[in-house]
Amino acid sequence: MLNVLTNKLAGQKQIIIDVKVTPKSREDQIVDCFEQLNGRVLLKVRVHGAPKKGEVNTNLIDFLSDELSLPKSKLQLVSGLTSRNKILLILA
Repeated sequence: MLNVLTNKLAGQKQIIIDVKVTPKSREDQIVDCFEQLNGRVLLKVRVHGAPKKGEVNTNLIDFLSDELSLPKSKLQLVSGLTSRNKILLILA
């Protein structure tokens, strides 16, 4: 499912993706991943954290770093700290 994202990462040093997060899920999982008409990747993710004190953001970074096999320092939230719609910068 992450083929779209890994293919984009292969050719660039950094990419910006849109992430739609659903908190309070039973398990962390990627629901969908596709390229939008504007050329950016949209990633739909469910995380088990509650939307308080940045718990969702921390769980999101932890989960995506494991899924993408990247260190956490390569993932940065650019926008949407308190929103379900986030913008994430991924450094290759």
